[in-house]
Amino acid sequence: MVRPASAMMNASRASVFALPAYPAWPADSARAAIQLGGADVVAEWLPGLARSTNQGPPGQAHMVEEAVPLVDGGSRKAPPGWPYINDWACSSAGAWCELVIESVFGVRMHPDGGVTAEPVLEHFDPDARLVGLRVAGVTYDVAAGGVSVRG
Repeated sequence: MVRPASAMMNASRASVFALPAYPAWPADSARAAIQLGGADVVAEWLPGLARSTNQGPPGQAHMVEEAVPLVDGGSRKAPPGWPYINDWACSSAGAWCELVIESVFGVRMHPDGGVTAEPVLEHFDPDARLVGLRVAGVTYDVAAGGVSVRG
């Protein structure tokens, strides 16, 4: 839903803005930290962030534990109905894909069609593999040693 600028300027919470995708902030923050050399910090932070997904997508508005009990160790998510209306949280899915593909696995797509990778898997799971990444009709696998064309 696109809101008029006047409505966004008067919004009382960041989570009601159409832009910038509030639920993408954790993923974008993690991507920035990795780019700044903080992959180790992100690797420590992600398990706690994962607990916050027990009842809904990352970044979805949530209730504080002093007001509403946790769900399996994670914050209870605000429901998608009135007055919370957080069904837009899925709009941030691309940021989470970018975190995994571009930051953790370090995949870069170049204007000449080339695909390279400089993973930071040593901070997450050195044995992790990204298998079957399709780029312009070519299938790639990515591991700690870099990218290879599947074939």
